[in-house]
Amino acid sequence: MTELKTAPLLIIDFARLLRHDTSEVNRLVEACQNHGFFYLDLQGVDTESQTILADWQSLLQTAEKYFSQADEIKTRDDRNSGTYGYKRIGNLTGADGDQVDALENIKISREEIIKTDSNLPVVVKENLDLFQRFVSVSHVIVTTVLENLSNALSLQPGARFEDLHREQEPSKTLLGLLRYPKQDADAKGLGLHKHTDTGSLTLLFSEQWGLQVLLAGGWHYVEPRPGHAIVNVGDMLRFLSGQRFHSCVHRVQPVTRRQMEHRYSIIFFLRTEDNAVFKDHEGNVLTAQEWHARKMTAYAQTQAEQAVNTALTGGVERNGVLLAARSVATT
Repeated sequence: MTELKTAPLLIIDFARLLRHDTSEVNRLVEACQNHGFFYLDLQGVDTESQTILADWQSLLQTAEKYFSQADEIKTRDDRNSGTYGYKRIGNLTGADGDQVDALENIKISREEIIKTDSNLPVVVKENLDLFQRFVSVSHVIVTTVLENLSNALSLQPGARFEDLHREQEPSKTLLGLLRYPKQDADAKGLGLHKHTDTGSLTLLFSEQWGLQVLLAGGWHYVEPRPGHAIVNVGDMLRFLSGQRFHSCVHRVQPVTRRQMEHRYSIIFFLRTEDNAVFKDHEGNVLTAQEWHARKMTAYAQTQAEQAVNTALTGGVERNGVLLAARSVATT
C-alpha cells in the first residue's frame, strides 16, 4: 500500500471536542474548510466512543450475515426508492469510464429505527437494540461536531447548525450497510461514481481501502485507521455555511481495479430537517427535501447525463478537476 497516493487528512480528537477544546475546534474548522474530510479519533474513554467502536464490529458481523443471503431474500427489502431499502449491484454508474457500480447496500431511516416502524427490514427487527443504539450514538457524535462548528462561527440560537438537525423533526437521515462484493476475473462493475454527499455530515466506518477523495493533486486514497471514523462535509452543511465549508468529491475504486475481497462499510448520513431552507451552488433557494430530490435524480442518471448535471458534485468540480472559486461567506 505504500505506493498509493493518500490524502493528508487531519485527525480530530472527539474527546477534545466534547470538552470544546479551542485548539481542537480550530483544527476542526480548518478540516471542514480545506478538504471537507477528516478522521475522527474515537479511542477516548468517553461513553460514546467506547459504545460506537464496539457496535461497529457488531454491525459489521450483521452486514456480513445479511449480504450473504440469496438475492431473492435481499430484494424483499427493495422499496423502489433511492433513499431507503435494498439496492442491488449495477443500477448506478461506476468509478470510471462506462462501468456500472459494484455496490449493494441497504439503507434504513433513522426515524423508522427509533420508532420501530413496521417497514423495518427483518435484519433490523432482529437486532433492534444494536441499530437503535448505533443511530442514537452516531447522532450524538455528529451533533457534537455541529455544535463546535456553530460555536466557532459565533452562530446565534435559531441560526446554529444543530438547530436544523433536531431529532424529533422529519429528515432523510439514515443508516447504511454497504458491501462491494468480491469479483471474479470477468465481473462487471467498478466501485461507485464520483459525487458529493447530499446531507450535512457523513460518519463512515470502514476497515478496508477503496475510498478516494478528489484534492488539488487529483484522486487520493483515504487510509483506513483503526479506532477512527471518517467524517466528511456534505452539500447541505456547505450551503448552510455560505459555502465556507467544503463538500468534497469522492468515489470508491478498488486499489486493484477488481474487488479482490468483500469490502464492507457502515455509514451514517446526517441530513437537515426536510423543511430547512438554503441557497445551493447556483443561488437557487431550496428546501432540504428539494435538494435531496435533485441529488437522487443525479445519482441515478447515465454518465453522459451526469457530466452536465452540476448537482452530482455540487458544482465544485468539472471533468475530475476541482474548481478554485469557493465563497467563504458565513451567511
